[in-house]
Amino acid sequence: MDYWNAKGGNYEFWRFEDGYSIGWDDAYMFCSTPGPAISELGFRNQWIRRRLNEHEQEKGSSGLRWEFEHGFNEGYDAGVAFFIP
Repeated sequence: MDYWNAKGGNYEFWRFEDGYSIGWDDAYMFCSTPGPAISELGFRNQWIRRRLNEHEQEKGSSGLRWEFEHGFNEGYDAGVAFFIP
């Protein structure tokens, strides 16, 4: 956040946090699915769009949608790296 605060402007960091948490949870869901192989998220852009729509229905729309999307990608990637060493 210090980076963005230094840039000035208005941001909604909580959207990044929400996206990160949802991305992490989705990584867990896909990586912990029982079966012979580990599942991974396909069509990530469509999945993020779906999650973003759910987020906006719950929290409202914003011109800072990218914060949620960026958070989701960061959370998902961190989750996969954690759950699939």
